[in-house]
Amino acid sequence: MDELPFFLAIACCVIGCFGFSMSNNVRRRTLLWTSIGGCVALAVYLLTPVSLGVAMRSFFGTLAAALYSEAMARVRKAPVTVFLITGLFSLVPGAGIYYSMKYAVSGQADLFLAKLLETLGVAGAMALGVILVSSLARLTTGLLRQRYPSPPLKAPGEVSGVIDRPAGQQASCKTHASSWNLGYTMLPDGSRQRLLIMGLHTPISAFTGRKAALIEPDNGQAPLLAAVPFGLTTNKEEIRLAMDSLYPGESYRIRMLLHAPSLSVSEPLSKGSSQ
Repeated sequence: MDELPFFLAIACCVIGCFGFSMSNNVRRRTLLWTSIGGCVALAVYLLTPVSLGVAMRSFFGTLAAALYSEAMARVRKAPVTVFLITGLFSLVPGAGIYYSMKYAVSGQADLFLAKLLETLGVAGAMALGVILVSSLARLTTGLLRQRYPSPPLKAPGEVSGVIDRPAGQQASCKTHASSWNLGYTMLPDGSRQRLLIMGLHTPISAFTGRKAALIEPDNGQAPLLAAVPFGLTTNKEEIRLAMDSLYPGESYRIRMLLHAPSLSVSEPLSKGSSQ
């Protein structure tokens, strides 16, 4: 590559990396970016002074290719190796391996040893460059995750609540069909919403489950949120039974939010009562 003009070498690199990526079934939306990675590595290699030697030039080219691959993997949401393998394609010492074998077959021991050591030096420098950048990326990512931890993922419809009735009292009610606890859940704006938890037979202090229904009182009060533990479901009749017991004489509308088929909260008690 040193014998070619700079821009002609880059053009050849684009064509070679593009074809190499296609032969490895790289996705179309990533083909251009992988080819650019190979050009970045070759450009750094060619711009590094020749006096430093082939190994050091390959080392700096590998650093550039690895840094580019780590950055593009995060931008394009693709594995690092997709960009890294193509990025190193233009730096692989294929000619060194070829001439080493040629000198070995022809019996030129001195040339064989010199070319072999040079090739091994280039390979070692490339490996070191990849390891350094990969280790630095992992260290940086770990520190950022510790400093700025991401919030835990929630399941669809998940809700969390605290059972903190006035004066810290816990309320638990039972009927022949269902059982429930009353508490509060925190809304995004910092306010609290009443939480009706169905299917729990003992008082609790905290709860995490699925939203079941939104209960809107007709008297203008704030709506209640009905919820069930994961794996259970409920229906309007069970929620209406709970509301009639807790707030007798009040009217309200129930809008169901739960659609997944699962075990009804009334089934465990119904089986127990039938015995």
